[in-house]
Amino acid sequence: MTVIAQQELQHDYNQVNWNELWQSDPGRAGLLEKQFQARNARIQGTLQDVGQRQMQARQQAEQAQKANEEKGKERQVQRLFELIPEWRDSDVLAKERAEMGAWVQKTGVDISDLDLTKASQVRLLRQAWQHETLQASKPAIEQRLREAPKLIKPGAAKQADAGDKSALLKNLKQQARGTGSNSTKAAAAWLVAQGLA
Repeated sequence: MTVIAQQELQHDYNQVNWNELWQSDPGRAGLLEKQFQARNARIQGTLQDVGQRQMQARQQAEQAQKANEEKGKERQVQRLFELIPEWRDSDVLAKERAEMGAWVQKTGVDISDLDLTKASQVRLLRQAWQHETLQASKPAIEQRLREAPKLIKPGAAKQADAGDKSALLKNLKQQARGTGSNSTKAAAAWLVAQGLA
């Protein structure tokens, strides 16, 4: 609208033969020129006002966008702690972030190519890092398991060595002779039958 007003002003100004008007009626020429200047000043003021309002609107929109981005970041941080509760401990967070960063670089991926602003993407990256780290340590874990002592099932009898077996049998036989108890004789016979003594 102001552009049209400016074009009309320029058109009206160009319609006047200023040289002739200044020679024939200098008073009228001066008055007319002041009117054109006042009209131009109003148009320029309107243009400035519109420009300022547009600038304010842009600034407000930018501030609102920044505020929304900050809220979004805060939501993603909260979501990240929900997805990875271990990271609430700042020591664990710092340690794992450093290890993950080194792992990403080792794999040849540029960290700036990853979208780490989303909690779900960070969790997936962490899971990939954990999986590969576990796979790399798998042979060492398997070796330690092979070297570890075998577990005895609950309730299973402990295997006695030959010296313990003969001492147990000898002890049971002496008890059977001394007391004459059938249960002691039966226990000794059972141990012999099972090959435990």
